Amino acid sequence: MDTKILTTKKAGLTNKYVHNLCRQLIPHKMWLGVHPCDQLCAERTLSRAKVLEEWYLIVNTALSNEAYGHFMTILKRKNIIVCFDPLGHIYSDVNVNRFLKLIKNDCEIILNKNAIQHPLSAYCGFMNIAFIVSIQKQICNVENFESYFFTNPPSLENDNIAKHIIVTIIQNGKQSK
Repeated sequence: MDTKILTTKKAGLTNKYVHNLCRQLIPHKMWLGVHPCDQLCAERTLSRAKVLEEWYLIVNTALSNEAYGHFMTILKRKNIIVCFDPLGHIYSDVNVNRFLKLIKNDCEIILNKNAIQHPLSAYCGFMNIAFIVSIQKQICNVENFESYFFTNPPSLENDNIAKHIIVTIIQNGKQSK
């Protein structure tokens, strides 16, 4: 995979760009896609999320008819669901909450505690991809992912750290077949 794909426009990443990059890095059966928040509870996504023991998806906080927005991750591993927001917000979108309620069952829900994204950064997509591939490839765990970044306060240098994590995984040939 060519690492030149990590160049981006200053305006931010699109759902399609993030989805296509993740499809190259995450096993297909575990990747549930990138979804605008108002399409998160689509039947196909819900049915796969309910039966798979491990899966990864990215939510765009923008509605399906809006441009850009902010990306956050929801993933499930065994009996744990993780909601990761690079800004460290506890996201309270009605669609995300509905999705979590529908898939929770007996799972514990974990939220990240610190912001790793600088408020002026438009790299939330890369930060979510770095998070997902780091967890999926077992490079780190949910609890220590934030330790790779400057968090108090978040630094713009974190953009480069997230891209470096992704590039390293690509260059090491750890992308999924």
